[in-house]
Amino acid sequence: MPETGANPYVSFVTWGRNDGYTDDYLSRMEKAMGCLIRQLEAARLDSEIVISEWNPPPERPLLVDSLALPRVSSHVSIRGVVSDPSHHTRFKGSAEHGMHNGEAWNVGLRRARGRYVMPKASDTFLSHETIERIARRDQ
Repeated sequence: MPETGANPYVSFVTWGRNDGYTDDYLSRMEKAMGCLIRQLEAARLDSEIVISEWNPPPERPLLVDSLALPRVSSHVSIRGVVSDPSHHTRFKGSAEHGMHNGEAWNVGLRRARGRYVMPKASDTFLSHETIERIARRDQ
């Protein structure tokens, strides 16, 4: 999805890696992200979704390239940020664990451009009431 030039009001930051963690991970992520995009569009909320990919497997495509998400949006941009695997190997236990959730979230949070930032697990849903409250902005 092309990035919009506008500064987002809110950034939703999620993390992951396309490693086949579960058979239906991409499907669950697509459903949750697709729902979020529809909610943000309906609320006309200028926003971005940042997908932080930690230690991506070199033999698999990036998550941001693998997800079947709407490609045209007036109010939502989606972008991926990738942490090089060399950052992963510095952590104790890196050979046993491909993902460091907290570090992946930090990478996305630090690169978010929104006035407000909201971490969000990639396969979870937000209520319509939550989106409506955020869309009211500072009122």
